[in-house]
Formats: sequence, C-alpha cells, structure tokens
Amino acid sequence: MKLPFRTGPSWLPKLILAVVSPLAFLGTLELALRIADYGRDSRFFIADQQGPDGAYRTNPRFTELFFPASFGLKPFNFRLLKEKPAGEVRVFLIGESAAMGVPQAGFGMAPQLESILRQRFPGQVVQVYNLGITAINSHAILPIVKQAVRFDPDLLVFYMGNNEVVGPYGPSSVATERMPPLALVRASLWLKSTRIGQLLSNAMGAAAGRDRDWRGMEMFVQKSVAPDDPRLHATYRNFSANLSEMLELASQAGIPSVVSTVAVNHLDCAPFVPIETDGGRSADELFYEGRELTRSGRVEEGEQALRLALQYDALRFRADQRMNQIIREAAAGRSGVTLVDSAQALFPAGRESFFEHVHFTFEGNFRVARLLADAAGPLLFPGAGEAWDEASAEVVARDIGFSDLGRLEQWKVMNDLVTRPPFTGQSTYLEDRRYALETMDRLGERLAQGGVAKAANSVADALSSNPRAWLYLYQAKIELQRSRFQAALDALDRHDALAPEVAESMVVRAIVLAQSGKPERGLALLRSVVEKEPHYPQTYPLLASLWIAMGKASEGAADFAAWVESMPANRGIRLAYSQLLAAQGLVEEAAGQWEAVLQIVPDDERALLPYLQYLFQQNRSDEAIDRMLEAHAYNPRNFSNNDRLVQLYQQKGDKERTLEFMRDLMASGPVSEELEREYERLEAALAGGKAP
Repeated sequence: MKLPFRTGPSWLPKLILAVVSPLAFLGTLELALRIADYGRDSRFFIADQQGPDGAYRTNPRFTELFFPASFGLKPFNFRLLKEKPAGEVRVFLIGESAAMGVPQAGFGMAPQLESILRQRFPGQVVQVYNLGITAINSHAILPIVKQAVRFDPDLLVFYMGNNEVVGPYGPSSVATERMPPLALVRASLWLKSTRIGQLLSNAMGAAAGRDRDWRGMEMFVQKSVAPDDPRLHATYRNFSANLSEMLELASQAGIPSVVSTVAVNHLDCAPFVPIETDGGRSADELFYEGRELTRSGRVEEGEQALRLALQYDALRFRADQRMNQIIREAAAGRSGVTLVDSAQALFPAGRESFFEHVHFTFEGNFRVARLLADAAGPLLFPGAGEAWDEASAEVVARDIGFSDLGRLEQWKVMNDLVTRPPFTGQSTYLEDRRYALETMDRLGERLAQGGVAKAANSVADALSSNPRAWLYLYQAKIELQRSRFQAALDALDRHDALAPEVAESMVVRAIVLAQSGKPERGLALLRSVVEKEPHYPQTYPLLASLWIAMGKASEGAADFAAWVESMPANRGIRLAYSQLLAAQGLVEEAAGQWEAVLQIVPDDERALLPYLQYLFQQNRSDEAIDRMLEAHAYNPRNFSNNDRLVQLYQQKGDKERTLEFMRDLMASGPVSEELEREYERLEAALAGGKAP
C-alpha cells in the first residue's frame, strides 16, 4: 500500500551516509592512533608524568607543529602547577629567541624581570615563566597564548616581532614552503595537531627526506624580501591579526597584558643584504651615514637614516618600523593593555646592548627588563605605590648567579653564530670580529685568576636565596669543570627534582659518570638520550669519544651506521661516525662521511680540515684545491680556509692569487702586522711600484 505522502527526499539518506561515513571513519582512525600512542600531543603545556599531581611541563615537541623535528628547537624546560599555589604571582613572558634569552635563557630577560620585581616588592613570590622559543613567530605564539590563559597568570608580557618574515608561514621561511592566507595557516595548524594530520605530515616528510639539521640564520641566506614585495604587506596584516587576537584572549580572561615594541641593533649591525632605496641610495650607505650622524649628536637625523637602512635590508631578521607601529596600534586604547616602547627607549642601541642584530647582552636584557618591570609593577601590585628602590644590574647579576664565566660562555656561543653567513657578508664583519675577540680575550684573562671558583660561589649564593632548576643544571656544569663530580651529581639531582629530566641534563650526567670512572653507565645513559631525543646534537660526539676511549670503536660504528641511514642529512652524526671509523683505521670510509658533510655545507671546518689532510696524503692535491675553492665560494670569510689558500698559492709562487686570498683573509678577521706588511709589499710589486 502506498503512503499518501512522502517522508523526505530519496537522496537525503544517501547524503547523510556520504557525510557521516567518512567522518566516522576519520574519528575512528584518530581514536585508534591515539590509543596506539602514535604521534604527539601538540599543546605547549602537557601533563608532567615525572612531577606531582596536577603538574604540567613545557612540551619539548610543541615546535614540531612548525618545524621538522630534526631542527631540535625546544621551549625552555620548566614545570608548573595548573592550580597556582597560594601567594604566587605568576607572570608569563611570551615571544621569540630574544625573549627566550638566547644565548643563555637562564640569564636572559625572564629571570632578570623576576629579580627586579622581587626586589621592588619584597615579600612577594613573583615567578616569571619563560614561554619564548627560538625561530617562532606570531603564528606559533597564538596557540601558546590560547593555552597559557588557562593557567591562571596574573600578567602576560609580550616581546615579539623579529621573526614574522623568516618564521613559520612567513615569506622567507625555511620550514614552510608557501605563505598561505591566514585562514589556511590556522586550518593547517589544526590539522597538524591531530594524529591523522601527523601521520600524513610524517609520510610526506619521509618522502621528501626532511631530516635537515638546524643551521640557524645561515639557512636563510637566499631568502631576501624587498620592501615592495606584496608578501611583506600580507605579513604585516597577519601579525596585526594574530597580536590583536592574543590581546583579546587575555582581555576576555581578565588578564592584564604588557606588550613591548622590539628593540634591535641599528647602530652597530650593518644590513645583511643591502639594496637600493627608491632614491638610488644603498642601505649600507644609509647605515654609515646614520651611524655617523647619531654619534655626532644629530640623533633625529641619524635615526631616520638608520631606520631607512633597516627597511632596505632585504634579509629581514629584525623588526622594522612598521612592525613596531603595529604593536603600538594594537595596544592603543585597549583596556588592560600597557605599552612599553622598548624600541624607542633603547634607540640608538649598539654593542653595549646587543651581541649582534637582536640578541641581548646581559646589559641589554637588563635595560628591557627594567622597562617591563616599570609597567608590570602597578598592574601586579596596584596598592604598593611607586616608591621602590631601583634595582641595579650588579644586584640582578648576583641574584641570578651571572658572572664573567657566564659572560664568556655567551660570547663563545654567539661567536660560533656570527662567524657564519649571513654575518660574514656584512660590511661591519671585520670590526665585529675584532670587538668579539678582544672581549673574549679580556674575559679569559679575568677568569684565569680563579674565575671559575668565583662563578661557582656566585651560583651557590643565588641558589640559596631562590632555587631554580636551570641554575642547578648550570651549577652541575661548573662543578664538572672543577672535577667535583659528586657536587655535580648533587646539583643534577636537585635540577631533576624541580624540572623534568631532559636531554641536556642527561648528557651532563653521562659526562660526569664517564669522567668519574663509570664509563659504562655514561655510555648507557647517552644511548638512552638517543632513543628519547634523537635530534639532540651534543649526544653523538660524546658517544663517539666515549666508545673510542673504551676501546669499543667498532661497536659504536655499528650503531652510527644505522643512525646515519635514518638521518642522512645530520652532519653531527656523520662527523661523529667519521671519528669512529678513523679510530679503526678505516680512513677511506671516514673520508666518505667528510665528503657527505661537505655536500651539505662546503666549508664545515670539522669535515673540511680532515678531508683535505686525507686528500693531500693520497696525492690528490688537485681535488684538495678544488675543495678549498668550493668552500671559499660558499663562504669567502672563512678565516681558516683563507689562511690555507694564502699558504697554498704562496708555495705555488702565484702572487696574484696569493694577493686575492690575502685580501679575503684580512677581511675575515684580525691578522698579524707581518701579514699586513706582506700584503702591502705584494700589492705594490704587482702594481709595478716599489715595495714599502
């Protein structure tokens, strides 16, 4: 019997089935992947299985949303309770590497801000948590803020804006190939946060062989963006939208915010890739003009020239004037938001505040931290008034355990950075090298007079008043230098009681064990680090050295062969493998590893020097010369390689090429007066004049 009416379109059940079935399948697959423990939790804070009930930790795999895991970029390691302890005043410092405190986060902006606030408001338990991460930008910071507001902070402090062009989804990114519209960026990040998305991403990554190691700014050398590039204007819009949403999230949660403009090194950092302005003037020309005007007291004129020079630097690692204006506009008229104009307050800033383009010296961090404290104090303690004693840099240094040892360690880290491209292409490179080397020499001389013991005492004093996990780890490293092994182990135990155990603390413990007569335990611990954090670079050379010292080079080589196969673009693993091969007399096989490293970075001195020695021993001098010239073409400011080329062509009697590489050697760093005189004699002789 036919019904007198229709119950609905005949196609509706089919449509529902067509929609529901794929969704059900995807939901089931996502659940199955989670049950199988596939993939990772993509949130910034994750439950800490090592800590007490209710403890969370920073997620060491958070950055894999934005970068290959092989880059090894991690948040600062700490633990916190989601329920804030009674009496704690909780501040989150949010940003990129400058906010994080590169080169030593434990002496950077966050601990200095905490120290200043504690001194200004005695009796208050202020905890400033470091949420900064190297190489991220506002696309990555937004999901951090979305979660951070649920952890009951009393204040959010934002210091960001340097990486909008070079960071994830920026026009110069090395991690993301395209710059999609903002809506697609957020959709992509949501997909990557799912286990299905991670499965797809991992499959695509494996197919593309993406296991590159992180090489910092050197990776961006070919990523120039001109001021009129339309992608730059889209970058400004994205930054504005992301920052506005962050501030709105804080406002909706009832959390006040301090947002700072970004100070950069205008005065002593020449453009990386200078291009011409519309008027035909080079960015380098503007830089030197602005510096001279500023130093002669004509600061306003100098500022115009220096800011224009920055705008016409096509390698955009520094927040420009427009980026800072966006920050000012985002803060203007917004309830609960206080602006700190660090960019203007520090201008004109140079070497007294910066190691290079954006990363602060201790003094630079102190200057910014004091400005942030000025704004944070009334928001955190509105009834306390403003009659506080001004904290000095010396007092803050004592409070956080900073000494000449820490200062020298910072310079050594930055020295490794700034002797690589793109710094080697700056017109200020030679004067920067002189300044850095002179500074390190002075610090080394001071430390020779009992400086390490003084540093140990400074750290112990700082820990007695305010125990901090990172500072215990630093204490362990100092005690290791002093061969006080039990003291180092005690410090590591205290670190692990306050913060999650991580690759760095495990590696330090392994070194202590190995050097204190327990090499087998050290070896076992290092191998467990490889399983836990395969991209932590310090593990591999230590493993190789330990295997060799124990007479087990062949055993180690077997493991390294497998690691090289799984991570073929990792130079550190190949270099460590070459040590094990060479220790067994397998020099030809070691040479194969050196050659593979040089295919990635042609002037990597760790591979170039032994490979050249191998080639010369094999009477393959033409190949050796070709390798040196390839290295020179890649980096004309490699001091060691230029020195070799000078000696080579001197021996050949080729005066023209000797002069050419002498010129490059002199531009690579300070040389002896004798070499300078030899250069002048040779130049005069080739010009047909008399040698001086």
